[in-house]
Amino acid sequence: MTYFHALLSVSPAQAFLYTRVAQAHLRNQLLRMLVEHCLTVDKEKNAVVLLELPMTKEEGSVVEEVLRKASGGMDALARDTLLERWASEGRMAEVLDVVGSRRVDNEVKAAGMNWADLRRGVEMGLGERRGLAEVTGN
Repeated sequence: MTYFHALLSVSPAQAFLYTRVAQAHLRNQLLRMLVEHCLTVDKEKNAVVLLELPMTKEEGSVVEEVLRKASGGMDALARDTLLERWASEGRMAEVLDVVGSRRVDNEVKAAGMNWADLRRGVEMGLGERRGLAEVTGN
C-alpha cells in the first residue's frame, strides 16, 4: 500500500493504471483509495483527472459507489463529480433526478453557473424526451 500512496501523490492517473495490474482482491480497495485521494488532495484538479480515466463498467461501479457514499468535507465535491460523470455519459435523467430533488437553487455560482442553472438547461434540452430517457435508461 505504501507504493500505491506514493504513486497517488505523484500521479492519480498512473495509480489508476496500477489498480489494473494489482492483485484482484486489492483492486476495489485501491480504487476506493484513489477516489478518496482525488476528493481530498488537490481536489479540483484530481476530480477532473478522475472523470477522465478510461474505466471499465466494473471500475465505474466501484467509483460511483464511493462517490455516492462520500461524507464529511467530500460530499459536495463527490456529488458534483458524480453528476459530471453521469452528464458525460449522457445519463441526463439521473442528473435531473439528483439536482431536482435537492435544494440547488441557492448554491453559490462558479464561473457564473450552478446546478440549478444546469438543471434548467438540461430540462430545456431534453424537453419531451425526459420521460423517454427515464424509460430507456439513456
